[in-house]
Amino acid sequence: MTQSTSSLQQHPAIWRASDSLKHTEIARLNTGYDALNTILSGGFPAAGLTRIRSLLGIGEISALKLLISHNPLQKLLVFINPPGKIHKSWLASLGQTSNTVHVVYCATPEQTLWTAEQCIKSEACYLVLMWHQAIEPKQARRLQVAAAQHDTLCLLYETFSHQYNALPVALDIELQPAGNGLRITVHKNIGSWPGQSTQITFKHTPDNQAIYRAMNNTVALQALSAQVG
Repeated sequence: MTQSTSSLQQHPAIWRASDSLKHTEIARLNTGYDALNTILSGGFPAAGLTRIRSLLGIGEISALKLLISHNPLQKLLVFINPPGKIHKSWLASLGQTSNTVHVVYCATPEQTLWTAEQCIKSEACYLVLMWHQAIEPKQARRLQVAAAQHDTLCLLYETFSHQYNALPVALDIELQPAGNGLRITVHKNIGSWPGQSTQITFKHTPDNQAIYRAMNNTVALQALSAQVG
């Protein structure tokens, strides 16, 4: 093997199929969706960096509520630069309280990456969710190594506003809206094969009929109240 070829194989953007054979005993986390667990060879990697490319507001966080609620050691859950408000009632429904949840807003991309790395290395967090655009392969590798070494799962959310670039991550997936749920495509999955996709459906998704029923019930209650009064 020439020196130039050897150097090329060390590049963070290079992934070899044989790498999958080295990670057959990867710990996985149940996603709550059987079809998704199947194409992920059991679920999300329990540690490491996962990239999720998605539009905003399509259920990209709610789809992972089982991962968020899985906190057996009562460690911290950290949101870094979330694009919207994280509601306490929603967190409470997942068993999370103000004592275990921290929301951090960073002024610069550099601060975002530094904050994520410190959260990972502290080993006080079981899950770190960060929103960051156009991360470089070298930066992603740094987070991936740190998360794997410190047994922490870090989710990196990206939108489609930037061109797709291959990253040295444990899992790389894309979310697209599909009916009452999402279509999930796997671009890379350590310990398994990429290129698979599946669709998940959200439960208890409200529709117009539910809204109409609620409005009708309100009108009926007001009419009854007026008669009684």
